[in-house]
Amino acid sequence: LAHLQRHVRTALDGRRLIIQVLIPDTQGSSPTAKTVEYVSDCDISLEGASCRWAVDHVAIRVPVVDLGAKLNGTLEKDSYIHSVELDSAVYQVLLCRGCGTNLRASTAITRVFSLPSQFWAELSDLWACHGCAGHGSHHQHEHEHAHTQDASSSTSTSEPARTHMEVESGVFESHAVASEAATPDLSQQEHRHHHETNLRNQIISAQPAKIFVSETYIQMHVSDLNLATVRLDVDKDTAIAEYGHGAGVEAVKSPFQCATCSSQLGLWSLDIDGSSGSVQAGSSVELLKHRIALYRPNDVHTNILSSYTPERVLVTEIMNRANVHSCYKFVIKPKFGSNVRPLMQVLLVNWNMAMASSENVESMETHDKCLVGALRPVLKVMYSDLREFDSSRLAVVNRWCEEQGAEVIKMAETDCNDILSLLRSRHQLLPPSCRVLNKLLVSYLNVTDI
Repeated sequence: LAHLQRHVRTALDGRRLIIQVLIPDTQGSSPTAKTVEYVSDCDISLEGASCRWAVDHVAIRVPVVDLGAKLNGTLEKDSYIHSVELDSAVYQVLLCRGCGTNLRASTAITRVFSLPSQFWAELSDLWACHGCAGHGSHHQHEHEHAHTQDASSSTSTSEPARTHMEVESGVFESHAVASEAATPDLSQQEHRHHHETNLRNQIISAQPAKIFVSETYIQMHVSDLNLATVRLDVDKDTAIAEYGHGAGVEAVKSPFQCATCSSQLGLWSLDIDGSSGSVQAGSSVELLKHRIALYRPNDVHTNILSSYTPERVLVTEIMNRANVHSCYKFVIKPKFGSNVRPLMQVLLVNWNMAMASSENVESMETHDKCLVGALRPVLKVMYSDLREFDSSRLAVVNRWCEEQGAEVIKMAETDCNDILSLLRSRHQLLPPSCRVLNKLLVSYLNVTDI
């Protein structure tokens, strides 16, 4: 090992690190020199650096100063919603990203709110239940007063999530207090069911001239949508099975498409008559951010939602579920269509790391010198592609879901295909001996910063 380590040379010039590896020739000829040059956006030090030779690669550990603070600042933000998304002016035009069709009606958007986490209902006990009925009544009065102000206001404003939730929380507080007072003898399970029933009746619904923005979608009222540009094919049974109350405290929804290019745009709420079973389109739609485009009035060339990609949607889903449910196993299934077979399984290994790499694996194999980009936060994952039928892998997936608490994430099949291509290309950047572990492929998902 001491002899091999003499074949690794390092030099540091400020934040510019140069590593040269002399690869010994098995036939006794002169060693081949491979150079890696890396310019860091963090302070680095050679003090404490180490080198390890493996079968097919060299591992060099170099301390990076304050990397933890860099990662925590990116991965632990309260919200990934950009402030410009809360500006009502950008919603004058809303385009399908697939074909450029304008989906907006000619109505004006007057207010924009950011939505809470998709798991707010599960966490509502932490902020919604109080022992003082007067407290709930006070916020209920604020809620009614706010709606009175909305009706008389004609100015275009953008409100942060804090204001919206402070107003709206009064509704949940008063309902929670009332349910506890009226049912003091309920068991914990019965109380949970009773509480969820109340929450179902308090789903945040779209309102005319208002936009609600979440981390992955935009909720709007159908009166602000140009109905001639979209197509909704209602399948009541599928909608109830996939997006009904059985999956949580959500309203029943159905996918809808762009009428021009048939791109899946998001989900449309449905109103179902409990007695007759008749179904009709509701008043609320959710537009997926990575399927639409928004522009500032003074910049019609830059889509402010361009950073929203299928990969970013998956990373958001994984991190939210890991933080709220402490879940690290995920099964990806189709969001739209009749296919219900899983497409991919993902195991979250590490969410507190960063990676810098060359553009592709060939750059190191065919060139003597390789430039490496800046460190960027990533999720280290292990995954398997389930698109090809494999009974043994599907059996593992079933055990994950039935016995090990894996969670299902639903994505459009085309989005999943794109993500699998990215995972495969990054998987190939790793040395062959580091690519597979426990029959799962090792790879990385980029964490996109706003």
